Amino acid sequence: MLKTVYIIEKTDKRHSDAVTAEMTRTVESLREEGFASGILTADSALQAAETAEGAAVGTLYLCECGSVLRELLDRGACAIGYAHADNAGESFSSAPYIVQEPDLVEADSYVKMYQRGAGLPWTILETERCLVREFTVTDLDGIYALYDGQARTFLQPPSDDRAHEREILSAYIQRIYGLYGFGHWAVISKEEPGALIGRVGYSAITDRQEREAQALGIPLPDVDFGFLIGAPWRGRGIAEEVCRALLRYGISEIGFTCIRADARNDNAASIRLLTKLGFEAAGSCIPEKEGEPADKTLFILR
Repeated sequence: MLKTVYIIEKTDKRHSDAVTAEMTRTVESLREEGFASGILTADSALQAAETAEGAAVGTLYLCECGSVLRELLDRGACAIGYAHADNAGESFSSAPYIVQEPDLVEADSYVKMYQRGAGLPWTILETERCLVREFTVTDLDGIYALYDGQARTFLQPPSDDRAHEREILSAYIQRIYGLYGFGHWAVISKEEPGALIGRVGYSAITDRQEREAQALGIPLPDVDFGFLIGAPWRGRGIAEEVCRALLRYGISEIGFTCIRADARNDNAASIRLLTKLGFEAAGSCIPEKEGEPADKTLFILR
């Protein structure tokens, strides 16, 4: 958990009145949000980060000097760039994030930047009975458990090579969440704390899905939506609860205007849920392999 946010000054410490005031406001606003905060010299920050323990646990550094930022990152610290009028031209090429006007950045954004740097999953949202967060590699066993016989009828399960699937999941976590700002997320039960009970979320549109939309004469969807709830939790309205919340999130927070989903024609439960969620049937999906029958229906939410 993020506890401390420090601004790391340049070695020369020379700032205009405007930048000095901005730094002061940032520290004050962070303290009002419950964080320990202050302004440190580069030497004191690097000294504190000499060990992995001192560098990583609960601290985010806002660095106005690119070389100090790089050194902190090399030592395992969570650090981001801080750009302002007095350090124009400073190189932040290694910075995972760069902030301007840090006093205006919301506290939740600092938490998320720290979590990304520390390899911790973001919480996307909560519903009455569930928490939706990014996956972690430790979720792999829980993912396998979701694919019972019924799920395997309609969805491609992970392969039997768990080591390979672990590599795939690790790469997905590192690349997709940061690149797209969305993905498939873990559904965690509040009633059984810590239990992974499903996966729900968005995928980027494929070339086949793009051709499909063109063939049907419908707008190109922004994303593909999919869901899976484990067998013990089906039939309790959890899928509808979580899907409704994530569709609202996708539209209001991410800005999606057209969302696709598909369902096998013999998957009555998924078709019923998509209809309840407001999706409308738009036609038959293009088969994934040439020569296969068109056994899926495309649904659109606009």
